[in-house]
Amino acid sequence: MSLRDKLLDLALSIALMEEKQEELSNRIVEKLRETLRLPIVIERPGEVIVKHEVKKPETVIVEEEDKELPVTLVEVEGYGVLKELLIKSQVDYILSLRVDGKTLLKELNWFKENARYLNEISYIEENNVKVLHVIDIKFRNYLNITCLPYAPRPQAKISYIAKIELIEGELKKPK
Repeated sequence: MSLRDKLLDLALSIALMEEKQEELSNRIVEKLRETLRLPIVIERPGEVIVKHEVKKPETVIVEEEDKELPVTLVEVEGYGVLKELLIKSQVDYILSLRVDGKTLLKELNWFKENARYLNEISYIEENNVKVLHVIDIKFRNYLNITCLPYAPRPQAKISYIAKIELIEGELKKPK
């Protein structure tokens, strides 16, 4: 095989590899878009930047006063961020936080004991009013926050406000 033939084979191999790389990178980008459901911007030297439409998050605020336990505070199918949740109560309760198939079911006292170790939660108690503050809980498919009574008690009530940045999906109405 002559040097010329070897160089032609090499050039052909390089061209085929570039074509396969392009195909593979396009498949990776599509898989990332499907998995993350996020816009992706690709920039390649000498090529146009590819942009996918960016959805602006919708800010949803849910606020209720003196709701009897048990109560579903927030239920969302879709993806976004629970930016802030503030719960005020004079009684203990159990908080059920379901995010994308995982559930955290804890008594209010657990939040009180662990608030100093976790950036996402804070807890204060003043004049017999217990205040739980939760921030920045990201969800990709589903979010459900429910307060359950710690013990059967007549008129166990809470007040709350939640701020959600919903990128895609919908807020379900409490039943």
